[in-house]
Parts: sequence; structure tokens; C-alpha cells
Amino acid sequence: MKFPTRLRVAVAVILLAIVLVALAVYFSTPPTPSPTPEMTPTIPTPTPIPHPAPPPPKLNITANFASSEGFNLTKIESQGSLFPFPILVLRPGGSGSIPITLISTGDEDYTVSLLVSLAGENPKFEGVRCTLSQTTLSVKAGTKVSSILSIEVDSDAPTALYCPSVDAHVEGFVSMPTAPLFLLVYPHTPSYAFRVYVPTPGAPTPLPPPGITPTPTETPIPDITAKPGGTEYIMFYIDKGTDDPTVQVKLNLTHDSGSLPSGIRTEVMFNPLEVVPTPTYDSVIMLTLTAAEDVPEGTYRMIATIAVGSYTSQIPIDLTVTSQK
Repeated sequence: MKFPTRLRVAVAVILLAIVLVALAVYFSTPPTPSPTPEMTPTIPTPTPIPHPAPPPPKLNITANFASSEGFNLTKIESQGSLFPFPILVLRPGGSGSIPITLISTGDEDYTVSLLVSLAGENPKFEGVRCTLSQTTLSVKAGTKVSSILSIEVDSDAPTALYCPSVDAHVEGFVSMPTAPLFLLVYPHTPSYAFRVYVPTPGAPTPLPPPGITPTPTETPIPDITAKPGGTEYIMFYIDKGTDDPTVQVKLNLTHDSGSLPSGIRTEVMFNPLEVVPTPTYDSVIMLTLTAAEDVPEGTYRMIATIAVGSYTSQIPIDLTVTSQK
């Protein structure tokens, strides 16, 4: 009876030893490490280095209004500006010429190409031809050269206001000088013109830079001379600030001390021009002032009130009636 029991014990001991040895081997064997995932390096997209545009060529371009021929000249005063700008005026069937001068202000020579361009919504001359006597000019350092701009108007050309310019182009340069112009095709030459800008509805009012207090400037009041029995024209070129065709434009003229003197007669023509640069935004008013033969000579201060929708602008004008030249 004892032998089988001892046998069973021995077998159990042997089995236990085998188990212990297996456990010892298991725990003494280091685990196989998991493979480390490979990291794909992310290459950042290089930030492009901005390359500034080359400075404009050292050239000035001007229109020599004093040397123009064939045109009548008047001036247009832009709202808020102290310096009125000349307007070239031609009747239908008229022609004129004006020198366009290029001046080199640096120490380089330039080959300059000249081009006549036109600003506007659908820029196109109607019955008007513009030609340059030279379209390619060689400008030596420190010198000046000119090309003559000639403008011809057909006899049946529509009345119009154009905003042309003569642009200078030099190969390799982006920024180019330009000579802006106004051209009015009309049977009469206005004594003066005003450019009125109406703020766009809802647009914020521009603020001055921090720390800058704007200094109010007083624009000189234009003085328009009329002879007794004579007629003068004043043009108002208005940017309505909106393309809404229902916005009405009005003009009211008063004397600074009340109603106009009985010897001064007025007539207002709305949109007398058939062509304007931006017809969806532009409106033109031509004001006619006629002084009677017996009107007392002197200076009359008048106030032209322009109303565009709810916006109003008051423009003072002096009318001097004199028989002297």
C-alpha cells in the first residue's frame, strides 16, 4: 500500500518541479520587444520670400496745358481739394493739341512707350480720335522730351465727358507714371466745374490716423465774371455713391442773403451729356447764369445746394457782374 502512495508523491513532485522550471524559464526570458513604428518626418512647406516690386523709373510725365492749342480751358474743383485741375474743352467738329512731356530725374536712360488709355465702365471714345506724334521715345538721363497729343472730334460726335490719360511704359518696370486728363465735348465752355463725391450708403466714415488731428482747410471760393447781358455756364460732375437709378439728384441756387437778384436768371439742365465715364454712378448738372443788361454791377455770393437722396452739399460761388474786360 505504501509503494503506490510514494509513487504518486514522487510523480507529483516531479510534475511540480517541471512546472516550476517552466515558470522560471518563462519569467527569466525577456519579452520580445514590439517593433517601433517608423515616423515619417513632416517637411514644412517653405514660406515664400516676398520680392518687392522694383521702384518706378525716375521719370515724370506732365501735360503742358499752357502750350495747348485749339482747346478752350476751364477748371474742375474736386470736393475737398485746394487745387483745381484743368479741363480740355472742344466743340463737336473741333480739334486741339497738347504737349506731353517726359522728364528724366535720375541718372539712367529709358526707352519709353506712350499709350492713350481711357477710364470708365465701358471705356470707348465716340466720334473722338487721339493720336500721339511719337509713341516711342528715348529719354536720356537728366533730359526731357515731348510728344504731341492731338485730339479730333467729329461734327456729329455726342456731347461727352471723358477721363483719358497718357501712360508711360518702360520694359521691366511695373509701376508707371501717367498724365491724367479731362476732355469735355460740349458746345459751350463752362466758366468753372465742381466734382462732388457722395459717400456710399452704409460705408464707415474714414478716421484720421491715431495722434493726428486734421486741420480744417478753407477752399477758396471761385469768382465767375459775367458781363451785363452775358451768359456763363457752371458744371457739376457728381458721383452719386450708388448705382440705384431711383436716387434723385437736385440743385437749388440761392443768394447768400436770400433769393437771387431779379437781374440774374438761371436755368438748370440735368444730365446734358450723352457720354460720361461711369453712367450708373455719374450725374452731370449744367447751370446757366444770365445777367440782365441792367443788373447792378458788383459781386453776388450764391450758394448751390446739391442734394443726392438724403445727402446735401453746399458750394459757394461768387458771380461778379462787370462791364470791364
